[in-house]
Amino acid sequence: MYAALCYLGISFLTLSSATIFLNLNVKVRQNKFLRFLSFYLLPFIFTMSEMLPRLTRGIKGEITVMLPVFIPFFISLTIAYYFFKNP
Repeated sequence: MYAALCYLGISFLTLSSATIFLNLNVKVRQNKFLRFLSFYLLPFIFTMSEMLPRLTRGIKGEITVMLPVFIPFFISLTIAYYFFKNP
């Protein structure tokens, strides 16, 4: 169960990071707010949609399994955003 949850989380995070390619559009690349949203909006929505129902039901074991996937992903996303923002 936990392995399937991790694989599902990794696949959704991978798909949600595809919005980074929106930065190829000039309007998105030149607007700071749109650039920030293109990096963080979908991964953040996915993370919250996965974690909030588990927190309200009190299932802490699944969240403990998901955190080693989400935390490094957001750290690497932040590093990528920083390097993209400051070429």
